[in-house]
Amino acid sequence: ILGNIVVASGSRGMGIGTSMVRQAVSFALAVPSRPLRVVLLVKEGYDRARRFYRAAGFTDTEVSMEKAGVAFVLIQAEARFWAGARSVSLVEEKDAERLASWLGEEDEAVQLAVDGGDFGRPLCSAGISKRWSELPQWFQKERSRDMFVHQVFAAWVDGAPVGHVEIGVMRSMDVSHNPTNTFCGTEPFAILLHAY
Repeated sequence: ILGNIVVASGSRGMGIGTSMVRQAVSFALAVPSRPLRVVLLVKEGYDRARRFYRAAGFTDTEVSMEKAGVAFVLIQAEARFWAGARSVSLVEEKDAERLASWLGEEDEAVQLAVDGGDFGRPLCSAGISKRWSELPQWFQKERSRDMFVHQVFAAWVDGAPVGHVEIGVMRSMDVSHNPTNTFCGTEPFAILLHAY
């Protein structure tokens, strides 16, 4: 599942977000468990985000759900139709300090779009590191999923870090637990968790 994509403010409008998504999806679809799709939830009515993800290669599904009173629509990138990524290099590195610094420069609305409050407030590297360490247990308890892989990447362009992507590969333990589990079934699927 892809959470949210935000590119550092000085690097927006250059196609970096689209490239980050494409490369992260390509990586997720290539892990040894070979998920059939990458899915994400978009707020119902958030047409700008849906257009962005469609341009990056995602398609709509008929699945919707509500979380904390907010309606979402599930969209997907299927392995059989995926064309791949271009131009942004993803380097595996967990840099909670840099991510906290970047997010700290954003307003609360952008911070919430990226992490949904999962990194804690006030936003700091310790809160991000804590979330990373607790993620497999959280998915098992709250989403009825076994997580096989959690990888954190920095997106680099022209020798400088310009973004952040997290990928989780998991399988539903209980397909009736929520609409995403039902849609993906018991086959492994990838989730792009947090991206900035």
